[in-house]
Amino acid sequence: MFDHKAIFLGCVLGMTITAALPGFAQEAGEASQQAAPAPVQPQALDEWNSVIGAGVPGEDLDRAVQGVQALAAGGDPAALVVLGNLYRDGKILPRDIAKAVELYGQALAKGRTDAATKLGDLHRQGVSNGLDVSKALGYYEQAVKAGDAGAKVGMANLYADGVVVPRDIPKALALYDEVLSSGGSWALSPLAALYLKGTDVGLDPAKAVGYYEQAVQAGDVSAIVSLGNIYRDGKILPKDLAKAVELYEQALAKGRIDAATKLGDLYRQGATNGLDASKALGFYEQAVKVGDPGAKVGMANLYADGIVVPRDIPKALALYEDVVASGATWALSSLAALYAKGADVGLDPAKAVGYYEQAAGGGCQCPRFARECLSGWQSRAKRYRQGC
Repeated sequence: MFDHKAIFLGCVLGMTITAALPGFAQEAGEASQQAAPAPVQPQALDEWNSVIGAGVPGEDLDRAVQGVQALAAGGDPAALVVLGNLYRDGKILPRDIAKAVELYGQALAKGRTDAATKLGDLHRQGVSNGLDVSKALGYYEQAVKAGDAGAKVGMANLYADGVVVPRDIPKALALYDEVLSSGGSWALSPLAALYLKGTDVGLDPAKAVGYYEQAVQAGDVSAIVSLGNIYRDGKILPKDLAKAVELYEQALAKGRIDAATKLGDLYRQGATNGLDASKALGFYEQAVKVGDPGAKVGMANLYADGIVVPRDIPKALALYEDVVASGATWALSSLAALYAKGADVGLDPAKAVGYYEQAAGGGCQCPRFARECLSGWQSRAKRYRQGC
């Protein structure tokens, strides 16, 4: 039988406690509503970085970039590095080396020593990046002290190049070997590139092939492209365009879009290479979509030649000028060559001289070619200017 008196006293006690805490339920509800948002998990940045790496345009890529930008704005060191990479590469965001340097500097200040390696890499390419190349060694030294393998490879590159520091091939080889012995198989490609210089550095260029083959087996996509270049050029190994095409296609399937440009170049010369020239445009289009300047020049060449596609000089000029405007002075010779065709394409050949002059003295990758063309065109340009 229930004790009604006990039940009554319990109810009274419960009501008294509740009355003594009038805001309990309200405060609990407000606390749940005002709870801080859950912090971004590390895997979110990894996922965004993966989407960015794929580089497929669309909402997923936009969200990934915005997510990285938000994290970087909050000072996340890993996000600062990723955002710096985006500005450095200039494929998804506009290329901005100064911004990349700023972001890497912020990440380094927060303890990301790999940012020092990236700063070393950018400064090592100082001439093309508008940076002080002499600062590269200092950044690499910071990262090497922390055991960063990438910095060791960067420092090895400095000693191999002999520009920032006196050339020291034994020291470069020792640094590469040190990284390899620690399992850094990605050092195989730069080591192969050093051997590729051959007698200029007192090494056997044939050994480059073996290192590139090891790098390919280790999954290095850049090595696939480099090995394709060797078969394409036919200097170290017998020329084998079929093998070069096979390797470039493998690299393209693994995301190396510059391989599409190389395929376009080979197919554009279809008559001499035994390939279907009509396929060139398709390869160039793949690379142009992601802003590859080499592909733009290749496509411009197609429109200038008028063989694979109908000749379209305005379109060719626009493509050349777009590449030159982005800082790629090596496109100047191609632009000059188009003007040199003169009346055949409705252009003033006298303007070829100005472009050849810029190419010969402005960092063109083939300055000797530009100077040779320049010497042949200066006298003719003078006659055009005089109205002869």
